Amino acid sequence: MAIRQAGLLLSLALAGCGGERPAPPPVNPPAPAPEPAAPGPAVRPDLMLRGIVRLQPTLTFRACDGQLLATVLDSTGERLVPAHQVIRPGDEGMYVEASGYETENREVVLRSLEYAARPGPGLGCDQPPSGVLLKAFGRRPDWRLNISAAGAELTQSGQPALSFPPPALDDSAGHLRYRSDRFHLRLTAMPCTEDSTGTFGSMQAVVTVEGRVLRGCAARGRVGEM
Repeated sequence: MAIRQAGLLLSLALAGCGGERPAPPPVNPPAPAPEPAAPGPAVRPDLMLRGIVRLQPTLTFRACDGQLLATVLDSTGERLVPAHQVIRPGDEGMYVEASGYETENREVVLRSLEYAARPGPGLGCDQPPSGVLLKAFGRRPDWRLNISAAGAELTQSGQPALSFPPPALDDSAGHLRYRSDRFHLRLTAMPCTEDSTGTFGSMQAVVTVEGRVLRGCAARGRVGEM
């Protein structure tokens, strides 16, 4: 009897040491790495586009160099068509300077209409890009102010041209102001149309120079060129 009990205890001990053991808990597989996010559409930088806009039979843009003729997507805040209606350029179309870009579908998105006029001799695509940073203009008397990195030049009907060093920009008073020792230009970000010619500018301008006040319109110059 004692022998049988000893054999039973020995068999239990052997089973505990070398017999079946409980299976280890399953190991969870590693989580798959997240797929990289698809790249978003490339942001296209705006260029200053120069060309002719026609409304009929569809809204189209033809670049001044003749290398681009495209359908227009108007994102100018409803300024393009009203400017065309005021200028009434006829079949030749309306000359424009506007910031925008060309899409992959050969369409042109116009985002900010800066300047628009009826084409004429020496005006529009007939004149080379000026490279000015800002231009202001008006009539009664005829005057024009060009500001570039090299300085500012004011021309007036019947007056000698005046040149100034590059003016300093001041926007602390809620208006854009360009100041130099001899002239002051104040710009207001409101659409402007010169009455006698219908020429459109994106801003209203007031120039004070040598005691005279000149009122008119203004437009930003090019950032790039197309």
